[in-house]
Amino acid sequence: MGTPPDDIALVDAAVYDERFIASRAIWDSRKIRDLLLTRAEPGNIGLSSIRVGLLAGAYPPGYGIYMRLDTTGTLVRAPVAPGLMQTVYVEAQRLLAPDEAVQISHGQPCVLAFDGERELELRAGATAVLRLNARGPRVVDPRRAIEIAARAGAFRCVLLES
Repeated sequence: MGTPPDDIALVDAAVYDERFIASRAIWDSRKIRDLLLTRAEPGNIGLSSIRVGLLAGAYPPGYGIYMRLDTTGTLVRAPVAPGLMQTVYVEAQRLLAPDEAVQISHGQPCVLAFDGERELELRAGATAVLRLNARGPRVVDPRRAIEIAARAGAFRCVLLES
């Protein structure tokens, strides 16, 4: 078999204990086995909110977070989707430095989901390498962008008299 294709996630990559995700969304956080986050700020909704439930502190800019979830560990309640609070157990977590990689391998088939939108099926025993790329695509902070535009007067209307 060939090498699995490269893919990219802007916010999260999750290893999900299923053969496929029919609805293309992760609704049962109990089936998440591994989670790599590029960002996790207070107020997030989604898988990155799981980390926020553990530690409220900041982490160095450009760093990410790797978490292993299981049925043991620290109990966390998190808003994994709008209106959907779930409980998960975080067995381990650690910071990932820029360009640091994590190898993922599980004994049963699973799915690697990118930002909850795209997926890659992994055979039992297959290995995936997740790497934090600090040079990856930039993500616009919409609140900050609107604030800057408002200060610059971008939303002011000028009425022209005829």
